[in-house]
Amino acid sequence: METTSARSLAVLVGDLATDRPPRYAALAGRIRRLVADGRVPLGTRLPAERQLATALAVSRATVTAAYTRLREDGWATARQGAGTFAALPAGPHRGAWVPGPADDDAIDLAHAAPAAPAAVPAALAAALEELPRFLATHGYHPAGLPDLRARIAARYTARGLPTTPEQVLVTNGALHGVSIGFAGLLRRGQRVLVEQPSYPNALQAARALGARVVPVALDPDEPAAWLDAAERTLSAVRPAAAYLMPDFQNPTGVLLDAAGRERLAGALRRGGVPAVVDETVAELGLDAAAPPPLAAFGPGLLSVGTLSKVAWGGLRVGWVRAEADVVRRLTAVAVRTSMSGPVVEQLAACALLDGLDGSLQAWREQLRERRSVLTAELRQRLPDWRVPAPAGGLVLWCGLPSLRSRAVSSGFAPLLVEPADPPLGLGSLAEPALAAVPPPLEPPVPPAAPARAAPAEPDVIWAPGRSTEQVLALVREARRQFPDRPAVVVRAPAETLVALASEHDAYTTVDAASMSAAVGPLPEPVGSIGVLCGAGGDLAVAAEAAFAARVTGTAVLRVDDVGGSRFRAGLSGDALPEDADCLVVVAGLDASLAGLLGVLTDLPIVAVPTSTGQPGSFGGFSALLTLLNSASPGVVVSNIDNGHAAGVFAARIARRSHRRG
Repeated sequence: METTSARSLAVLVGDLATDRPPRYAALAGRIRRLVADGRVPLGTRLPAERQLATALAVSRATVTAAYTRLREDGWATARQGAGTFAALPAGPHRGAWVPGPADDDAIDLAHAAPAAPAAVPAALAAALEELPRFLATHGYHPAGLPDLRARIAARYTARGLPTTPEQVLVTNGALHGVSIGFAGLLRRGQRVLVEQPSYPNALQAARALGARVVPVALDPDEPAAWLDAAERTLSAVRPAAAYLMPDFQNPTGVLLDAAGRERLAGALRRGGVPAVVDETVAELGLDAAAPPPLAAFGPGLLSVGTLSKVAWGGLRVGWVRAEADVVRRLTAVAVRTSMSGPVVEQLAACALLDGLDGSLQAWREQLRERRSVLTAELRQRLPDWRVPAPAGGLVLWCGLPSLRSRAVSSGFAPLLVEPADPPLGLGSLAEPALAAVPPPLEPPVPPAAPARAAPAEPDVIWAPGRSTEQVLALVREARRQFPDRPAVVVRAPAETLVALASEHDAYTTVDAASMSAAVGPLPEPVGSIGVLCGAGGDLAVAAEAAFAARVTGTAVLRVDDVGGSRFRAGLSGDALPEDADCLVVVAGLDASLAGLLGVLTDLPIVAVPTSTGQPGSFGGFSALLTLLNSASPGVVVSNIDNGHAAGVFAARIARRSHRRG
């Protein structure tokens, strides 16, 4: 059992005289924060009341009242004769991006998890009939039942990708297959290219290995633009792997045609980049059938499939299709966490695959009907939303109203403001996920002072290294102590953002590139900044800078992908946001970009060097040196990969410049 001494806790608590009275509430609040951020680990026994009172030079009654408040709020528990122990308050179910238990009559529109069709019980009955012939064996099949591997191989061959059973590894669902693929391809610190937006659990699986996600924004209206950006990023960043969904992509529903697959496979081949290709809904084409698998167009691709969407998720049967030697290596990875899949479910999968063509026809017809009902209801009830009808898959990717729509008056508003509709300025790229946020607060009318006070800067919470519950606890504490300013969570994993959205109504988040969120009232923007970045790998830092500037109290304009040849040929007259008060320039491989911009504009510039395309412990150092050596007057250089600090600093410059103007 871990304990903390009175002296140690007193040092962590600090001087209580600077807090508002009563003193016991200040002490309870400081201990709450220490528990929430992990400096006082859960289960730690807190010092005895008398000892802590002596160490803090307060009365014992103050400590007694503080401990009582902690127990009442769930931040501590008491055991008779043992002491007081640090704890976390109980709360509703939070966690990863998974369907939760049924909640009264609510309909879960967040997860594509259909109920089992009639074919599933019949398949399980057939599996039980086949089971006796396996009972005399040990039952372990690390790569999967040979009969199932043969059926999966035959299905790939029929789809245009010749496959043998030795090229198939059976997994416990598609996510298990994706995770195994990542484990075989990625090492800590390496980059993985992904579409933006993408499947949250897959992104978290990559991050769990210590990989760095490189997002390339995908616009369902302009898929060719994603191919352009992906080719540039593959060439410039040279990621260690890619995670792709060319078949009715989740969540945008984009289907990559045969020409696009050939082009993408060529770019991967030229860059020497292997890819994990998620084919979870490849056979759920409603208006169009998917072309042959991406692996049919080039080598080095791992195809991941599953029965979860075409049959039932409860079976937990998926697979990875790759070259035979790769499958052998991945099997060795798989057995570290799962010696073998269950025999009964694999036998049921054999039965389902035998009749899959017939059952798929009926299932697709049901999905068409459900799609029609859902899109009609959304269009009727939310006329300002853009509700497309995807050609296949199980997901609707809806466009939320722009700032100029009347939906603003009913509580919906994008976070970042710019001339074009997409709030993040990614051209016409993927819109951010938005939840209901309160309408902007009316600015207070000062009694006589003509100058407007600077907005209260947000309370920043860094998510890396903290659990979802710890982040939630810190947000609750920040909102309690500072209700007039937002609590900002920076670099959070997907499940933490989901938990924040579930717990707080006043919630706003930017796109998947920055993985940050703000909870609480946003200040009225004063002044504006422009955020420019070079290679696609710099998008995450650029998005983080834009996000930090907006929640600090400044409007944001975005101009992306302006590096390399585009600048060398000369900028067009409207390429720079000259109506901004400050520019943030994010550049790694094209680090001289900031110096060039310093010549082209009189605006102050905050330059952020990134480690894009520069792996290893010195990643970003060369970009930093280039910026320092080439910076012209008016250019300030920020820390490597720190978009948050650059955004806050640029916002301060913009607000001061705007007030002076």
